[in-house]
Amino acid sequence: MIKTLVTGGAGFIGSHISEKLLEDGHEVGIIDDFSTGEQKPKGANIITGSILDKDTLSKAFQDVEIVFHQAAQVSVPESVKNPEFTKKVNVEGTKNVLDMALRKNVKKVIFASSAAIYPDVKYPVKENEETDPQNPYGESKKEAEDLMHAYSGENGLETVCLRYFNVYGPRQQSGVVSIFLKNALGPKIIKIYGDGKQTRDFIHVSDVVRANMKAAFSKTSGESFNIATGKGTALLDLVSAIEKTSGKTLKLEFNDEREGDIRYSCAIVSKAEEVLGFKAAVGLEDGLRKTFSMI
Repeated sequence: MIKTLVTGGAGFIGSHISEKLLEDGHEVGIIDDFSTGEQKPKGANIITGSILDKDTLSKAFQDVEIVFHQAAQVSVPESVKNPEFTKKVNVEGTKNVLDMALRKNVKKVIFASSAAIYPDVKYPVKENEETDPQNPYGESKKEAEDLMHAYSGENGLETVCLRYFNVYGPRQQSGVVSIFLKNALGPKIIKIYGDGKQTRDFIHVSDVVRANMKAAFSKTSGESFNIATGKGTALLDLVSAIEKTSGKTLKLEFNDEREGDIRYSCAIVSKAEEVLGFKAAVGLEDGLRKTFSMI
């Protein structure tokens, strides 16, 4: 049994990670300010508070060996509206986590990074691609990644950055898949920003959890990995897949593109497979069925 801490453990991805750790017999602590997440995994020690509060962090880090740092401001539109707050949470908050990890002799920190650090290009991206964030959210994740690499190896601290692409699954409150699936249950009109031909690499949350476990319990440190399927899906194709899954015909409304949105997103995933032994296992249609059945 290992004592673990999940920052943002009440949120979408963090709660799934927490549940997997508990299922595997590990001790799990959660620190979350419940500003967006609302899950309380049974069996976890839950501390209500922010990663910006060092006193609360100190309590949460007691005797912790591995940290899964999921807490963040994750909305791109919100980051455009309020870049200062996004940077405060995502960069200053990450530095607080790393400083506390060193202070408390944590062995390893697994960081939820993002595909948003990449440039907007038509081809699939590799981890050694030159970064060029297109919005304040991506900029904050890039800065946080830089901190992770800077702290890696310091006083024995190991770090791994997992660059999530478009994660979806049960309990997700926002995100295009969640919104589209929920709208399929009613007569609501689905808003598409742009022409719908923009692509995303959709990965099911269960695969993201497996990637976190692989990273945490491996000897790998100081590295970044794309966590994705390697398949780009246009939003209009996503609509078709959801119609097939739900048996509903979705009503679409096309709007102007949103500031900060990227047009193309797809990953090359060979590094995670070769180094971590991770490969996404849930296809889009299967993942949509699993998610839709739990709404």
